[in-house]
Amino acid sequence: MDSIEKLFKDGIMAIMPIYIDMYGNCTKVITLKTQENYLFKSVKTVLKNMAKFYALDLMASREYYGKIIGISNTVPIPFDSENIFVPLKVRKPIFKNDGSFGYFNLKFIYDIKEEKSGVYIILEGNIKVRINQTLKTAYKHIRHGEIVKRVYDKKHMV
Repeated sequence: MDSIEKLFKDGIMAIMPIYIDMYGNCTKVITLKTQENYLFKSVKTVLKNMAKFYALDLMASREYYGKIIGISNTVPIPFDSENIFVPLKVRKPIFKNDGSFGYFNLKFIYDIKEEKSGVYIILEGNIKVRINQTLKTAYKHIRHGEIVKRVYDKKHMV
């Protein structure tokens, strides 16, 4: 749990699933301060630990904000007003139960660009992360994150 607190203090910009030799399915955490951190846990477990840190019920949050947006999957996760995480597909799963979605902190997303080699999310500090979605779908997910932020702020009077 201490590592999650430190990562939030360092400014989590993105958490993504990654395969590491000899470890398998792990999580890459990109922070503002330390850039890259690797956790030998799945993204799902890291999200659960983040939710514990914020005393957030992930299922209730997804259900509540999913109804507002009108979706049941890929619902952005609001940990607080400054940490709204938007799911974007970053890889194709190899095995059953592998996650394919990374979660990007809305406040650190600078731009989305389409290049010949694919679609990229540009994070603060000019960090480029390739995603496996179309530009249109990526923009849709970002809009969902912005809606969740507005609703969260209104609900908590921030």
